[in-house]
Amino acid sequence: MMEHEISSINFKIISLNVRGLNNSIKRRKMFKWLQRQTAHCYFLQETFSTEQSINTWRSEWGGNIFYSHGSNHSKGVMILVNPRYQLEVIRSTKDKNWKIFFLEIKLDNQNLVLANVYSGAPNDIPQQIKFYQDLNQTLRGFSDGNLIIGGDFNCALTPKDRKSVKQGSNKHTQTVINEIGNLCSNFALTDIWRELNLQAQSFTWHDKAFKSQSRLDFFLITAQI
Repeated sequence: MMEHEISSINFKIISLNVRGLNNSIKRRKMFKWLQRQTAHCYFLQETFSTEQSINTWRSEWGGNIFYSHGSNHSKGVMILVNPRYQLEVIRSTKDKNWKIFFLEIKLDNQNLVLANVYSGAPNDIPQQIKFYQDLNQTLRGFSDGNLIIGGDFNCALTPKDRKSVKQGSNKHTQTVINEIGNLCSNFALTDIWRELNLQAQSFTWHDKAFKSQSRLDFFLITAQI
């Protein structure tokens, strides 16, 4: 899980890979926990939502839900708006592969483009590269707004973002890092957590079997926000 608060406009977002919400007990517990966090909105990845389930989920959440369905056992991203807040929505867009949802809102006279992303399996390098190339292209249609891109990127950006008993470089992963770097360069984005915590280590993914952990979830935001 990652969270970020933009103090200049009093806006807080929490991002979390939920790994499926079809189990009603898990889903209701998750919704209650999220509502206690008092963020303005929540980015969820791997929701496994379907058109048949969304009305039930919306009723249980009690507020606006913006979604891009996957199937009942894979993919899907969702933006939940805290029922205590009203967001002025300008437009929304989703990709055809159920891995990105864009929500453009107006807040304090600023246009913010919220993008909830799930890049897919970390070992499928060609698929990840195409994902970031497609994201790069789509974002050109939102050039008028400040960007907040958050979610599960399935890629550690720097050596400080990973820790393992078996350390080493991965040239295949580096090609994905380069694509994320292109994205940041093209749209003046910054990895805000790393900017605020230059030397710190914090991880969002853990593998006990291989004794490794990484920061795979982060926010890339327009530098001047």
